[in-house]
Amino acid sequence: MVNKSTKQKILELLKDSPSLISGEEISARLGISRVAVWKQIKSLTQQGYPVHSGPKGYSLDSSGDCLSRLEFSEEEEILYYDELGSTMDEAVRQIQIQGPETRSFLVLAEHQSAGMGRDNSPWDSPSGGIYLTFVLKENMPLNRAVELKNTGILTALMALENLGISREDLSCTTGGDILLQNSKVGGILEEYQVRGGEILWFALGMGIHLNDSPPQGLSSVKSRYNGELNRVALIRDLKKIWNKLLKSPAGDSSDDLTLQHSDYKIVGN
Repeated sequence: MVNKSTKQKILELLKDSPSLISGEEISARLGISRVAVWKQIKSLTQQGYPVHSGPKGYSLDSSGDCLSRLEFSEEEEILYYDELGSTMDEAVRQIQIQGPETRSFLVLAEHQSAGMGRDNSPWDSPSGGIYLTFVLKENMPLNRAVELKNTGILTALMALENLGISREDLSCTTGGDILLQNSKVGGILEEYQVRGGEILWFALGMGIHLNDSPPQGLSSVKSRYNGELNRVALIRDLKKIWNKLLKSPAGDSSDDLTLQHSDYKIVGN
């Protein structure tokens, strides 16, 4: 069981409180001084959490979007970093050092300094987006590579739809682009190791421009839907959908998305 830090306990109290919660109440419930409460509140605001302070106490703006290690400290399968070169590179590194009992995990970063797209093209990764890599450490037939790639595409589309985005506005390419109203907002990239005709491990990188301002030629979900979205909720939903789809039986032709999920439009390559 993961031991929660004082800062995380305060964050949970703020999230659970339907109204203002006083420093005195936080102090009494956690058995710490009022000064210690104030220091942790200050640290949360420095991390980007929208904590409002006043004479009657503290409150957390639930509409704010903040990604931090605090959100995932109890989820050992999520490896969170404030910044990485790329989540894919870190995933490959972790594959080599994680014990044999670790069969799957997720690498997540608030920001990538050297994110890459397909064909080794740079993937700009400003804060506010989703940058993660799913990893499967298990032997599997080589023909599962296409199936897993398509599972990643479907995971992104289904999670975006769960945010309230109209299915008619969502589409994809077989290459892995995720489109919203015909504009690219995200994409996936796969990497795997093969030996003797079998895949030894599979990594699927995913980038979604959600609340950020992407470079010219790309769009963010926020700009198309005129509102900031909760990245923590989306990441948890992506993980849930990915795991659920992995347990689903593959169709007769797993390289054809239209046979499995005909409601999503597929365009180009």
